[in-house]
Amino acid sequence: MTDQWLRDGLAALDSALDRVLDLDSGLADARLPGRAAALTDALDDVLDLDAGLNAIVPVRHRSALLNYAHALAARPPRDRLLARRWLPLEELAEVRVAAEVAPSERDALHALVNGLEQALIVARAGDNVRQYGQEVTGLLVRLIDQAIDDAHGSGIALGVARHLEEIRRLARGGAFRHAVVIRRLGEVQTNVLAFEENRDLGTALEHAASCLRRHGDAGALRRALESDRDDSGAIAREVAKAVRLIQRSVTDVMGADLADADLGGIPLEGVRWSAATRWPADWADWVHHNSTRLGADLWEIRADGLTADERAALT
Repeated sequence: MTDQWLRDGLAALDSALDRVLDLDSGLADARLPGRAAALTDALDDVLDLDAGLNAIVPVRHRSALLNYAHALAARPPRDRLLARRWLPLEELAEVRVAAEVAPSERDALHALVNGLEQALIVARAGDNVRQYGQEVTGLLVRLIDQAIDDAHGSGIALGVARHLEEIRRLARGGAFRHAVVIRRLGEVQTNVLAFEENRDLGTALEHAASCLRRHGDAGALRRALESDRDDSGAIAREVAKAVRLIQRSVTDVMGADLADADLGGIPLEGVRWSAATRWPADWADWVHHNSTRLGADLWEIRADGLTADERAALT
């Protein structure tokens, strides 16, 4: 079990290093800071003494989802792969995104939501705008200035800040076009509220729990998701670690014997395997044809491969 944990962690670290050191990709999309974050996560997982000890002596974590993830990781590769048939993988990815939002970014996002509400209250005070003119306009501009700063701090500056800068220009105009400003501020507020909801960990956990398919193992995961939802603000880091572990557990089948596994209906895109992995005889050619080589002894099944249903239609 310990060897499996170390192998999983080192494989994830190797993959993260490949992404961080891919300068062409990094310079092309300017995501090197994000690549570095991925490397930090991988190093954290490999060097996590608690996780290492948990592979030997079970440890109870505050996050029920992390306890579930360790139990899943300890199961045989075949069982972990079959779990892809019912796990809400996309929804769990959303949980991870929400859990990995930095506290400073989350605070800035809350401040942005509150600031936009205040700006709308001022902008809607049409009579005051006409009566006090520059005084109210100045207040509105200051609120928008603060909202722009909060947009930068929340990590959504590119789109929101650009719209707010245009609204600020309208507010500063000689003739205050408060109807246009109100409409534009309302549109920005709607988008920011949607973004905040998408980054809310409690909401993401609840959504993942609601999307679980009926399966014998689904009940334990649902209970873990619901338990963490009630305490999501204090255990975000453990929740993020839990999802990373679940994702690795159901993705890595390096060296696994899957010759007798029933792979029908399992989404295999993204699954990683090695030369020692044994596939069912009627799946081996398909897996090789639809995989991309990532390393000396590492392949990944491509996202553009045939689905299980499409493959079944050809046989």
